[in-house]
Amino acid sequence: MREIIKITANAFNKLKVISKDQNYRKLVLSVKTGGCNGLSYELTPMDSTDKDQTIEINEVLSLCKKSEMYVIGTTIDLQKTLMGETFRFQNPQATSKCGCGESFHM
Repeated sequence: MREIIKITANAFNKLKVISKDQNYRKLVLSVKTGGCNGLSYELTPMDSTDKDQTIEINEVLSLCKKSEMYVIGTTIDLQKTLMGETFRFQNPQATSKCGCGESFHM
């Protein structure tokens, strides 16, 4: 199976904690229009109706099929700063991104 996205160990562990603490079966990564640069990443809880519309990445994360073309090659990392923790998306397809890393443009 082709690897669509990569997840660092720190990000994977944080996704596991979020799923367990919030009692989610999985989280779904999708790309939505919006944000200061046109497109933004979104992590939402998965419900049973999402199975046909997602691609399984691992035991805690799935990917919205409609978002696949926007995230191929992306690495998800967890960044820890004095302000807290946040997921960082390193997307090789992005031609620009906002300062906070929450949105991007292709």
